[in-house]
Amino acid sequence: SGLQITNSDDTFDSYEWRQLKNGRILVYKVGRRILFDLLLRELQSNTLRFLNGADSMRAYEQLMRLQIEFKQDHIVYKCTAGYHDDLAISCGMLIWGAVHPHLPWWCWPLEPRIPRKVRPAPSALGWT
Repeated sequence: SGLQITNSDDTFDSYEWRQLKNGRILVYKVGRRILFDLLLRELQSNTLRFLNGADSMRAYEQLMRLQIEFKQDHIVYKCTAGYHDDLAISCGMLIWGAVHPHLPWWCWPLEPRIPRKVRPAPSALGWT
């Protein structure tokens, strides 16, 4: 599966099949604001915490630099000029995937498989 981040505020769970060279892939469209809203909700509820580490600190700093603009009917998250928000968006993508109802389906290929018993080939002696 793939994820396309859109600027549409109402896009949460729309998807489309996209043709690839050797098949097709399911691509979900998710609004940028949705990703940050989910991330903010999980941080405020203490469901999500950052581990100590350089990458975690960079992601956290990106989140702290986001400018939140309150509009009449929605919130806009803006990146401070000269800075990036890619790690912060990546954290939002992880939250989106973790709460998505298709998560078990996505993880199914990772489940261990019980090998099928291979039947021995019939012996040539069995043919008459």
